[in-house]
Amino acid sequence: MRSCRRVWGRRSHSEEDFGYYSAELKSSGIVWSEERLSESLSDPAKLVPGTEMTTVSIKDPNGCRDIIGFIKRQDKSVDLCF
Repeated sequence: MRSCRRVWGRRSHSEEDFGYYSAELKSSGIVWSEERLSESLSDPAKLVPGTEMTTVSIKDPNGCRDIIGFIKRQDKSVDLCF
């Protein structure tokens, strides 16, 4: 199981035991920052064109901001993502 708290500040394809990264994501050079997470949440296919990952766009800027705030907290009491 992947964890949101492990995303912040990491390269997008750096989870060693996860073998499902697309070539596009591997070559993207993305490091998960507030800007990159916002781009990914609002239009994931635009951030990494050609990715095979199933994506859902979050159009509400407040929703994106709330999710990013949660990820930045790195809260160990809740493990929701990935």
